[in-house]
Amino acid sequence: MKLSFFTLLFTLPMLISAQNRNLFADQQQAETCSKIENTVISDFSSVPCYVRSVQMPVAGATVNPKLFVANVVEVDESGLSSDVLGDISTDFELNVQYSVVRKIPLAYVFVNSLRRNSVTGKIEKLVDYRLEADNVNLNKDISQQKRSYATQSVLSTGTWYKINTSQAGIYKISYSDLESWNIDPSNIDPTQIRLFGNGPRMLPELNSEPRIDDLEENAIYVEGGADGTFDASDYILFYAEGIQYWTNSSGTNFKQETNLYSDKNYYFITFDNGPGLRISDLNSSTGVPTHTVDRFYDFSGYELNQYNLIKSGKNWFGDVFESISLTRSYSFTFANIITDSLALVRAGVAGRSSTASLFTLSSGSNSGNISIAATSGYTSDYAKENNGSIQFNPTSNTIPVLLTYNQSGNSEASGWLDYIQVFVWRDLLFSGNQMSFRNPVVAGIGNLCEYKLGNASSAVRVWDVSNPLHPAEVKGTLVSNEFSFTIPNDSLKQLIAFNGVLYNTPAFNGVVSNQNLHALSQTDYLIVSHSVFRSQATAIGQLHQDLEGYSYLVVDPQSIYNEFSGGKQDPTAIRDFVKMFYDRASVPNELPKFLLLVGDASYDYKNRVTNNNNLVPTFESINSVSPTSSYASDDFFGLLDDSEGYDCNGSLDIAIGRLPVNSTEEADAMLVKLQKYTSQTKLEVSNSNCSAGGCIISNMADWRNQICFVADDGDGNLHSNQADNMARRLDTTVNFLNIDKIYLDAYNQVTTTGGERCPEVNEAISQRVEKGALIVNYTGHGGEVGWSLERILDVPTIQNWTNACNMPVFITATCEFSRFDDPARVSAGEYVILNKMGGGIALLTTTRLAYASYNEALNNSFYDAAFDRSSGRYPTLGELTAFAKTDNGSVSYLRNFMLIGDPALTMSIPQNTIVTTEINGQTVGVFDDTISALSYVTIKGYIADQTGVMLSNYNGTLYPTVYDKAFEMKTLANNPAENYVASFMLQKNVIYKGKASIINGEFSFSFMVPKDIQYTFGKGRISYYAENGTNDATGWYEEFIIGGSADTTLNDNTGPEIRLFINNDQFISGGTTNEDPVLLAFLSDENGINTVGTGIGHDLTVTLDANTSESVVLNDYYEAETDSYTNGTVRYPFKTLSEGTHTMTLKAWDILNNSSEASIDFVVTSSAILAISHVLNYPNPFTTYTEFWFEHNQPCCGLEVQIQIFTITGKLAKTINQSVNTSGFRADPIQWDGTDDYGDPLARGVYIYRVRIKNSDGQYAEKSEKLVILK
Repeated sequence: MKLSFFTLLFTLPMLISAQNRNLFADQQQAETCSKIENTVISDFSSVPCYVRSVQMPVAGATVNPKLFVANVVEVDESGLSSDVLGDISTDFELNVQYSVVRKIPLAYVFVNSLRRNSVTGKIEKLVDYRLEADNVNLNKDISQQKRSYATQSVLSTGTWYKINTSQAGIYKISYSDLESWNIDPSNIDPTQIRLFGNGPRMLPELNSEPRIDDLEENAIYVEGGADGTFDASDYILFYAEGIQYWTNSSGTNFKQETNLYSDKNYYFITFDNGPGLRISDLNSSTGVPTHTVDRFYDFSGYELNQYNLIKSGKNWFGDVFESISLTRSYSFTFANIITDSLALVRAGVAGRSSTASLFTLSSGSNSGNISIAATSGYTSDYAKENNGSIQFNPTSNTIPVLLTYNQSGNSEASGWLDYIQVFVWRDLLFSGNQMSFRNPVVAGIGNLCEYKLGNASSAVRVWDVSNPLHPAEVKGTLVSNEFSFTIPNDSLKQLIAFNGVLYNTPAFNGVVSNQNLHALSQTDYLIVSHSVFRSQATAIGQLHQDLEGYSYLVVDPQSIYNEFSGGKQDPTAIRDFVKMFYDRASVPNELPKFLLLVGDASYDYKNRVTNNNNLVPTFESINSVSPTSSYASDDFFGLLDDSEGYDCNGSLDIAIGRLPVNSTEEADAMLVKLQKYTSQTKLEVSNSNCSAGGCIISNMADWRNQICFVADDGDGNLHSNQADNMARRLDTTVNFLNIDKIYLDAYNQVTTTGGERCPEVNEAISQRVEKGALIVNYTGHGGEVGWSLERILDVPTIQNWTNACNMPVFITATCEFSRFDDPARVSAGEYVILNKMGGGIALLTTTRLAYASYNEALNNSFYDAAFDRSSGRYPTLGELTAFAKTDNGSVSYLRNFMLIGDPALTMSIPQNTIVTTEINGQTVGVFDDTISALSYVTIKGYIADQTGVMLSNYNGTLYPTVYDKAFEMKTLANNPAENYVASFMLQKNVIYKGKASIINGEFSFSFMVPKDIQYTFGKGRISYYAENGTNDATGWYEEFIIGGSADTTLNDNTGPEIRLFINNDQFISGGTTNEDPVLLAFLSDENGINTVGTGIGHDLTVTLDANTSESVVLNDYYEAETDSYTNGTVRYPFKTLSEGTHTMTLKAWDILNNSSEASIDFVVTSSAILAISHVLNYPNPFTTYTEFWFEHNQPCCGLEVQIQIFTITGKLAKTINQSVNTSGFRADPIQWDGTDDYGDPLARGVYIYRVRIKNSDGQYAEKSEKLVILK
């Protein structure tokens, strides 16, 4: 299956219209039999599975697939884990999982790839099979019911104010409260007072559960106002639930829950939007009661959410139990406890210990143990959770609770309290100023209950708050301090009594601007951005509207919360906002395509950790103790069908990406990166590199033909095998790609005090990134600080990349490389995308621990679709990410994979094609000669569109690269216990790399084949890239042979001519530069430069300070001039050189293996401190004018320059002040005509002059020299 994600869903086979219909048109075949490949691990079993997806006729339809086994092979079970072996049965088990993707119902069929032969006992792998449908049930249709949405938000008109509460109870807003909020009560019509809010509870994650749309009006009580004015004695009462609230499943089964996302509950109040809703009266019934209520069930809880044990997941813990504090006491007081009824104490705890441990929960003489299982291993649960309870008859109104952690002899063990909940029965006697009560025992259909509230006065009132948004005032009878009333109790009644003595007071937030998200039109591109980044987010949306015509809108999270979660932070509100557009779509073209989240996120929703940066929240899992099962995922926002959502279960219905920016500077840099990457105009290379992210290599260059696979060592060659399997697939299916391979075990490692290291791999990775690649794909171990145990990539390296215009897409199949929700650390993956000078344009990456099998499956699916243009365009990165997940059955472990980047961004794959027509005057179809060493070769061709039609109006530049044959390389088995020697093929030796003019769509170029090619015969390769400044093309040709040597005699004993510079061609040897100079070399030879790299010692190299052991090979950095194979250029950036004088020596060979060397000296001064050097004036002596020159070490910044000329006795004769903006290390000359400050010519003679420069930080440097005036 490979098509653009949102064009035809995922190109699922269209089938199933009757029972027993063949489900699959093709057979599923594994490419090899030696290993478990092209499989995933399902949520059903540890056994690797094949997964197939099929469209169902209706949502809710089911199918029983039937497996026909065609071929199996035996597998050595020694290579299988105990988990896998334990799950293998004697059949190839089938499991079916149903889902809905973009409103299309699907069935995923998971086929276990392994079984144990019941006869031989051997493990067998399924390598060839067929699936057919058996008994398709079409009768069960649970088609999605469209959720109803308001067409206008209540916030769209009028004046609105926002207030907040936290505790449960009756709240009062007085005249003075309004005045303190800068609201003039005298202008309020009491009938127009309206209060809106949705309560404190979290939104349900499961889409099918009901929820409030927009804001619901709450019933309130307004005292006074009969005269039409709001007077000083008037006030407003309303009921609010607490942020910690109690839910009831049945009977006395109550549970305290805490809003995990917000510590405040918000309300919106308005005074000019029509008549308000008032509390109604609930009159006492005159019927015969079925129950009399004189007692009630009460509860209290203790829960502190202070610690997140693994910085992941929703669940936080409170008090810590360690060796210094293993026992803690708690006390819960209730008035009027009934001592002959049972009290219940329930506690949830967690423990971390290498041995089993336990908590003891006690109250008085009553106790019980809560066992805690042992923890072990890095990937096992960090802590084990459990809960327990005790029941007893209380002896007083105070319930003491003691909790003790028994470490079971392990002093390193730790425990944590999650919660304590206490439940008691109380006499129904009014106490305090407000008292909530309920009696779950009397709830039931048809029940009519008489409540007798004792200790009441005439001031006591009772509200029925069973529906907390619409309370009703209960009317009853007061007799001898007993307030009685009879009401129906078909369901649980929640009531509150209060005496009016003391109310809660809400806090004021401020004025709320009008907004109306519910009235927005259907949109292609939804951007949820923190308000700080609105301008950058808008620019990103406009970028895609200009490029692809996508409609877009930008919304900040708080506006979404106001209309979808009652003003409270809740990630589900963002999901529901996206779902509104999804549900409203009546045809596929109206479905939203992309969701971009602009802003960083945090595992801490409530700002408990230092420097928290929860700008646009992500979804955290329920599991908060397992490093392998806990996760953070933005997938949640794209699970839009009714059956989806709970704990992030379901299949993606929209392409999602995130830009984890924390500042406007980072957002600006990200916007610039996207603008450069998508630019349809060629960005020229700048020698000065002054602007942040200036081009060292152009955006339109042959890096767009390059893909690089980087693989870790160890694990029995697992990672390099996975990488090479993908590389071989692409080599045969995506021919325009040039494949680079950096396999760690193919390089020599060195032992350091910090462990094994491989500096050659570090350098190879950085060189590849700096040179550019369409994709850099890493498989192997990793973490938040880099790749591999050998640290082949780390944060300082990433921060030092300067590939601003040739940024790759990174695919990092490794553990938590791009975790973005830990405020205490910026992960390596985040640094990749946040690097304003380059790095990566996007990452398909992991945010938590991941497994190799899922990594490989996701990688394979990505490449299945990445280069498919059958829909008329290449899929975007967001579409590819969604496709890769859905193609693998949306299994739960794929939630850890995310797109860090713009989901609407399409990779920079050239759009047009390049066709080869002639080699050495012969049509390519009939060319049968061999290209040999020292032969002269001419190649011709043309630029064509996607259909192969020549573009006769295409005028630009061709960049051909001619490769020698592929050659075999071997890994080294640096660690024989973890690796074995393996071979892989690589085609990287360049015979010729140059530039040629394209005129009216046609091109021709010539070159001499170097002497140093491999003389064996085999297929060569020509890789093409072309651009005309606005669009580009790619192509390849491989149908020719390279080998042998031509019968040619060339009389050339002279090496290439070499001219060296630093940074630009104005540099003079001995000049000044900063720590990151760029070597610039111009080479010329009548027969061409040798860059093949196969001849020993014949590489194009540069050596710094005669350190030949660390010479850098520059073969890949040489590029011939346009329409010439005899002249060319090398640009190579050095990084972080030490201060002081250095010498660079470049050695070059021509194709006949004649060599030359050239050297250049330069001085590195730290750019942190301003320095000046090489001060001179020319001409000197002079008669009518001279020019002052100087060098400095801070390019790309403004300098204030002062030149003062003194007589030989020290008298000041002339002062010149000038501001200069320097693009390099040498300032433009400042001219002087030899006159003094009054315009009079100075006399002939010797003068002293001083040049002083000052930067914007106030630093200055100066240097003095002499000049001579002649008359």
